[in-house]
Amino acid sequence: MSEIRLAPTGDKHYEATVLERRELSEDLWLVRVDPGGPFKFLAGQYATLGVEHEGKRIERAYSIVSSPYEEGLEFFLELVPQGELTPKLYQLQVGDKLYCRKIAKGRFTLDLRSGRTHHLCSPRSPALLRL
Repeated sequence: MSEIRLAPTGDKHYEATVLERRELSEDLWLVRVDPGGPFKFLAGQYATLGVEHEGKRIERAYSIVSSPYEEGLEFFLELVPQGELTPKLYQLQVGDKLYCRKIAKGRFTLDLRSGRTHHLCSPRSPALLRL
């Protein structure tokens, strides 16, 4: 387990726990997290994860890659060596704690109610796609 300590979570955060960690390459890994409480989301939304470091809470948004019907939340992460957060997340091992905001965000979800019939699926970043 790492040496990262958490301050009290407050109203906006859960104290999440790393359930599984799988290295895919030297700078890519999958991590499965128990969010620490009820966490509803739609496919295409993201969760905000964070840690406490030197008295400062560091948070970033990460797309959830698991299904809303699976146990826990799964994230595909890339280590940014000079990044503020990913080097600290990279140190986390099974059983370690981190913050998870209680509410999922994001609107990159499948709309089945509007009647629109054109849907675009791509393995690339949605920011690169234009219709």
